[in-house]
Amino acid sequence: MKTITLIIIALALTTFSFGQRVVALHSAGTVTMFDATSPLVAAYNASVTGDTIYLPGGAFTPPPVFDKGLVIIGAGVHPDSTIATFPTVITANVTLGENADNIHIEGIDMPYLTSASNVSINSFLIRRCKINNGVYLPGDLSNPTIGSAFIGNILIGNLRIGNMTNSIFSNNLIERNLEDSEANTFENNVFIYTGNTAYFIFEDSDNNVISSNVFVNNTAYLISGTGNIFQYNLIETTAGYGTAPISTGNYTGIPHGDILVNQTGSNLDFTHDYHLVSPATYLGSDGSEVGIYGGTFPFKDGAVPMNPHIRSVSISPTTNAAGELSIDITVGAQDN
Repeated sequence: MKTITLIIIALALTTFSFGQRVVALHSAGTVTMFDATSPLVAAYNASVTGDTIYLPGGAFTPPPVFDKGLVIIGAGVHPDSTIATFPTVITANVTLGENADNIHIEGIDMPYLTSASNVSINSFLIRRCKINNGVYLPGDLSNPTIGSAFIGNILIGNLRIGNMTNSIFSNNLIERNLEDSEANTFENNVFIYTGNTAYFIFEDSDNNVISSNVFVNNTAYLISGTGNIFQYNLIETTAGYGTAPISTGNYTGIPHGDILVNQTGSNLDFTHDYHLVSPATYLGSDGSEVGIYGGTFPFKDGAVPMNPHIRSVSISPTTNAAGELSIDITVGAQDN
């Protein structure tokens, strides 16, 4: 607890008082602060697999490749929950390497997530992040990425995951479409796609479990692929399910205005409300509502990361007569 408190105070002071961007590396029970020109790169270079890196709000240059099994936690991505800290933004593509098994990235805004072809990065977790230009994990499953997860994210751009299998996408907001998925699970996501009606939302995707999702779109083409299981999805159109599907309990042909409380257009928007208009009407196999607020990992409003959240900071511009500086920091503990 003392270590976490010191991290919060240090990050708050440097972010708000002196304009520096300090990165905290937690390794083997010790905390080291980095405030160089590229503090994330410096902290990464000093880290070993199993360490945790805490990033405050602000913009950071990443290392060329994240090739260690680290936990990397930012201040968050949602405007409403980062008023005090500003969002944490990584300014260049995040590239995962072969040795990044078990990497956990949370609360960070990034342009792109990728890897080299047929690089196996097993059991990674991307949670409560915002990815603006897509995910590209290419390959032919000759050296697959398995047991990994995207949970509670805002995902924009094409998701091309040819080297990812036996993994899960859960409770994400997803804009655009998905390609080359083989034997993955998609549950309790919201898919918004109102693009070219010649495209599929799932392109060349086989043997997936697609359950309790919401599809808001104007295309008649849901999937091109074989052997996919569709169950308890809420779908605006009356789209088909590809070749040799298994279909159970889907809700199809639902008018757009009867699906989400407030959603218009073809883009994800923080001002929209992605709750269901009638949550008790559209239930998944587990009895909870379909969409991002149901299932095992209900979407956390504000996408607040798991570390203690700085809600407000007030730092006096001057010291008092005793040389003391008045600091008032309001922090909210997080239970998940």
